[in-house]
Amino acid sequence: MTTIIEIIKNLFPSKLISHHICDLVNQLPEQIIKSNYIFLSIENDNKTRQFFYSSIEELIALYNQSSRNERSLYEIIFLTNIVKTYVDFEYYIDNNLDINDHCIGANCFLKILHYTLNGFDHKEDLNENYIDIALQQLLVLEANCTSSEYISAIDLNAYSKRQQFRLYDCVKRGQNNFLCQSTYFQFKQSFENSYGTLLKKSIITYNAEHSNLQVVYLESNQFKFKHTDTQIVSLLSQHNQNMFTIIKQHLEFDFMIEINNGKPSFQNNNFNFLQIDKPYDYINLRQQQVQKYTAFVQKLITSDKNHQGYIQSCVRGTYNKDHLFFNIAGNYRFCPRRGSHHKQNRIAILIDTNKQIYTIRCKDNECSNIILTWNSI
Repeated sequence: MTTIIEIIKNLFPSKLISHHICDLVNQLPEQIIKSNYIFLSIENDNKTRQFFYSSIEELIALYNQSSRNERSLYEIIFLTNIVKTYVDFEYYIDNNLDINDHCIGANCFLKILHYTLNGFDHKEDLNENYIDIALQQLLVLEANCTSSEYISAIDLNAYSKRQQFRLYDCVKRGQNNFLCQSTYFQFKQSFENSYGTLLKKSIITYNAEHSNLQVVYLESNQFKFKHTDTQIVSLLSQHNQNMFTIIKQHLEFDFMIEINNGKPSFQNNNFNFLQIDKPYDYINLRQQQVQKYTAFVQKLITSDKNHQGYIQSCVRGTYNKDHLFFNIAGNYRFCPRRGSHHKQNRIAILIDTNKQIYTIRCKDNECSNIILTWNSI
C-alpha cells in the first residue's frame, strides 16, 4: 500500500478505493457520479493504478497532508464530462536548438488558442502584451521530459474516451518531473494565486465556478454551443458559427509527420471528426455470470511471472452482446502475431460467451487485427 493511500484511509475512513474504475463507478450512487465530484487514479510502485473519487475540499485536505513526492495522482476525464478547454502541448528544446527563443512555439500557440476562444470579444491593443492578456485566462503547467523523436506538438491522446491527466504538483511514479506552474508563463488573473486556487483552476473537470460560460460540444459532426443566458446565445450565435466553420475547414486535413532519412516531412490525410459514440456497457466484474470469464482472464494474464497484468475494465459488445471485451493493463502485452510481448502497447482479450472461445487482440497499429485467432476456453 502506497503512502498516499494510507493518508486517504486515515483522512476519509469510509472512502471507496477500487482497483478497477468500472467497479468504482458501478458501486457509487448515481447522484455522486452526476455531482461535481472529481474522479482520480493513484499510480502505484508496480505501475498499477487504484481509483477513488473526491470533492474539491477533500482533495485540498489530501494535498495539505501529503508530500509532493508521494502524490502520483491523475484526474480521470470521462467522455460525458463537461470540461475546461485543455491541451497537452509538447515542445522539446533539445530538438529545436537552432531557435533562439525556445518559447516561440508555446507563445504562438497561446495566442491562437486565446483568440479562438475569445474572438467575439477580442480587441487588439498594440500597447499591450498579448501573452499577458492570454494568461489572464490560460493556466500553463509544465514538466521536464526528454525525447529524441519527432512528434506532433499537440498530443491527441489527451482526448481519448477515458483519459487520465496528471494533477497539478504531482509526479510520475519513480520520477522527479513535477507538474508545476510554468515559470515563463505565469498565470495573471487579478485574484491572489494561492496554492489552493491554482489547484482548483488546474482541475479540468471542476467547473463549479464557471457555470456562466458557454459550453461547446460536437453533435452530428458539427460544432455547437449552449449557454444559460439566451440573450448571450443570440449575440454569439453568428460569430461562433463563423468561427466553427473556419476551424472545421482547417481540420479537413490531418497533417501526419513522417521521418525520411532523419528529416521530417508532412503528408495530409482526410480528417473526420470523432463521432460521439454510444456509451460503453461497462460490466461489474462481480456479476455472477461474468465471474467465470473474469477468473479465466485473470489466470491467463498472471501466468507469466515476468509479465503480470490486471483487468482494467470489461465491456459488453455493442452489436454482439455475447462478446465480452477485457481491457488489460500492467505488463501483460502478449501479441499473438509476434509471439511475444510488446514493450508498451496494451491488449484486449475478447471472449465469445456463446461459443466459449477467446482471442487476444493487440492494440498496436502495426499489428494486423483483421484476422483473429480463436481458442477454446
